[in-house]
Amino acid sequence: MITYDLLQFSLVCGNNWQVTLAQSLYMLGIFIGASVSGIVSDKVGRKKTIIMAAVLMSIFSTAVAFANSMITFVILRMFTAFASVSFFTTFFVYAMEMVGGHW
Repeated sequence: MITYDLLQFSLVCGNNWQVTLAQSLYMLGIFIGASVSGIVSDKVGRKKTIIMAAVLMSIFSTAVAFANSMITFVILRMFTAFASVSFFTTFFVYAMEMVGGHW
């Protein structure tokens, strides 16, 4: 599958910068998701944020499988990273609030 992706998106030789760009934008999505999810979960609630992030993660993860260009792939992966880190961090905080300090 990796070989197919390399050939499909022309990620050989002179286009190696696209791989680096894809990784950088993925990390940017993680950064933004971690930063924004706390603010959103405080304003609208943890459960709603978890559900919203899970739905977005499902949509973007499915859509990235059908990406037909490199720019679409990179943008969808950035949104997937945003949604998945939002889900995981909000769910972790929600679980810690349920368990409490003494367990």
